[in-house]
Amino acid sequence: MVWRRRLPRVWSDRSLAVRLVLVQGLVLLLAMGVVLTVVGQAFQSRSLHQVDTELVDDTREFSSAASDRTASQSLDTFASEYLRRQPLELGNFLVVQLTGHGAVGSEGSQILEENPQIDRWLTNPPTQVTLTQVGVGSTTYRMLVSPITVNQRPVGVLIAAKDLSRLMDQSRNVLLLTAGEAGAALLVAMVSTYVLLHRVLGVVGKVTDTAGHIIREGHGRRLQERATEDEIGQLVRTFNEMLARLEAAFQTQRRLLSDVSHQMRTPLTVIRGHLEVARRGGFSDPIETRQTVDLVLDELEHTTALVDRMLFLGRALEPDFIQPEPVDLRSFLADVHTAAQTLAPRRWELGAVPDVVVLLDRDKLRGALLNLIDNAIKFTNQQDTIRLEVELSPALAITVVDTGRGIPHQLQQRIFERFERGGQADQRGSGLGLAIVKAVTEAHGGHVGIESAPGAGCRVRIVLPASRILVDQAQPDPIRR
Repeated sequence: MVWRRRLPRVWSDRSLAVRLVLVQGLVLLLAMGVVLTVVGQAFQSRSLHQVDTELVDDTREFSSAASDRTASQSLDTFASEYLRRQPLELGNFLVVQLTGHGAVGSEGSQILEENPQIDRWLTNPPTQVTLTQVGVGSTTYRMLVSPITVNQRPVGVLIAAKDLSRLMDQSRNVLLLTAGEAGAALLVAMVSTYVLLHRVLGVVGKVTDTAGHIIREGHGRRLQERATEDEIGQLVRTFNEMLARLEAAFQTQRRLLSDVSHQMRTPLTVIRGHLEVARRGGFSDPIETRQTVDLVLDELEHTTALVDRMLFLGRALEPDFIQPEPVDLRSFLADVHTAAQTLAPRRWELGAVPDVVVLLDRDKLRGALLNLIDNAIKFTNQQDTIRLEVELSPALAITVVDTGRGIPHQLQQRIFERFERGGQADQRGSGLGLAIVKAVTEAHGGHVGIESAPGAGCRVRIVLPASRILVDQAQPDPIRR
C-alpha cells in the first residue's frame, strides 16, 4: 500500500531529535497507560472494599438490634420500626422481607423492590450471604443479600444496598485527574528531552558542519570550546585536538613531499649530468668512465640513505613506531660507547651510569644516540672529548657532551628540523640525523634539549619521563674511558 511505502520515508525525513522524542513519548505513553490502568483498578478495588464494609456494618447493626429487642415485640414490628427510625448513609438502603409478611425498607428503597432480581431474592430467600452488583435503571448498586434465621431456621431475607453512582464519579474524576497529570508530565518530559537533545545534537551538527567545511575549504576551522567539563565539552575539545593533529600530520606530509622532491633533485641532476657527459665522450676513456660510474654509485648510495631516513621519519608518525622492552641501562650505554669509538678517533668517555632497567626501544634509541655522536664528531677534532653522561632526577637524561667548536645560538632553534645542517662545512650530510633524534625521543614521551656556544662545545640531552624507569637497583658505576 502507498502509506506503507511513505511511512519509512516520512519517519527518516524527521530530525534525529524529533524521532528520539517521539520514541520516548510513545514509551512513556504506554507506561502511563499501564499506570493509569493499575491506579484505576486499585482505586476501584479499595472503594468496593469500603462499600462492602459499610454493607456488612449495616447488616450487623440490624442483626444486633434484632437480638436485643423485647420479647413482646415481633420481628416484623421491630423491622418496620428500625427501618423507620435508623439513619443510614446517603445512598445506603435496607430492605427486609419476612415470611408471611410484606417487604419493608428504608426511605427511598421502593425502587429496589421493583427490580426482578431483587424480587426473586425477596420471594425465595438465599441460604448463603451473597455480595453482588445489580443495575436498577441507569444506576448500579452494590448489594449484600443475607438470610434472616431464627433458631437456625430461615424466616426471611435482609438486603443491604449501596448506590455506586458517587463511587463511579469519584473513580472517573481520579482517572481524569491522573490522566491530566500524566499528560502534563509527558508534555514536560518530551519538551525538556527535545531541548536537551537539540543542545547535544547541536554540537554534533557543528562537528558535522566543521568536517564539511574542512572537506570543502581545507583546514583552519575549529569548534568554539566550552568552559564546562561535561561530555559535550570533552567532545568539543577532543574534536579540536583531533583536527590539530590531522592538520599537523597533513602539514608534515606536505612538507615531507616538498623536502623529498627538493632533496632528490640535486643528486638526480648530478647523476644525469655526468652520464650525459660520458655519453657525449662515447665512453672511450676507461679512466673517465670509471670515475663517472664511481660518482654515480656514490650519489645513488647517498640518495638511498636519504630515502631510508625519510621513510624512517614517516614511520615515526605511526602509533606503533616504537616497540619498547625492558633494557639494562648500563649494558645498553656500554654498547653505545663501544660502537662510538669505532666511528672516529676522539677522547671517548662514559660517565657514571645508574643501575636501572628502563622501558624503551633499544634499536631506535641506540640509533638516535649514535646520530648525536656522529653530529658531535663533525664538530670536533681528534684532540676533543666526546662524553656520554646520565642523570636520574627523577626523569632519565642521557647527554652527549663534546668540547668542539659549538653551535651558534641562532642555529640552535632549528637544528632539529629536517634537512637543517647547522651551517657545517660538510654538506654531504642528509640533515635528517637530529630530526630522527627528536622523533625517536618524542615517541618515547620525552624531549630533546641543547646547550651550546661558539668555541664552548655542545651538550645535547635526551630526556625520558620517569615512567620509563622500571627498576632502580644500585649506585652508578665509575667513569669509563
